[in-house]
Amino acid sequence: MLLIIMGSLGLALMILFAFLTYYLQSRALWLFVESARAVARSKGERRINYQTTDVLGRIAGSFNQMAEELDQTMASLASERDFLETVLESMSEAVFVLDQYGRITVLNRAAMNLLGLPSPPVNRPLLEVIPDPALIDFLAANNSDDSLEFTLPNRPDCIVLAHIAWL
Repeated sequence: MLLIIMGSLGLALMILFAFLTYYLQSRALWLFVESARAVARSKGERRINYQTTDVLGRIAGSFNQMAEELDQTMASLASERDFLETVLESMSEAVFVLDQYGRITVLNRAAMNLLGLPSPPVNRPLLEVIPDPALIDFLAANNSDDSLEFTLPNRPDCIVLAHIAWL
């Protein structure tokens, strides 16, 4: 009888320890998942506070190092973007940046002033903003060594010299 009681007690303790181990390990894994989601959303604290020497602790350390490197890369890119925006806005020449489909992705203040636009026509085709047949042919030629002089449809007194630069 004592053997049955001791065996049952041992089994109960084993089940308790198994459940406790499962709970602690799954909690750490959920912490990893939530931290990874926070990094993906770029919101809030992006570090895992799990200070152990086991496998999960090493994974947490690697994750934290990756998050730190990502923060540094994002800060560097933001700094470069701000610098380029400052340079672009300080230029007196009108600059249009088009995507592969001919839609305007970036333009500077000089371009806005040249066209007399109240707001940036971002994501609109350049040929919709400047419907000039010569410009259509010029862009279709895809020749970066060429230039084109034309007048704006809404400003016949303004002559534009266009150049193409492919990235």
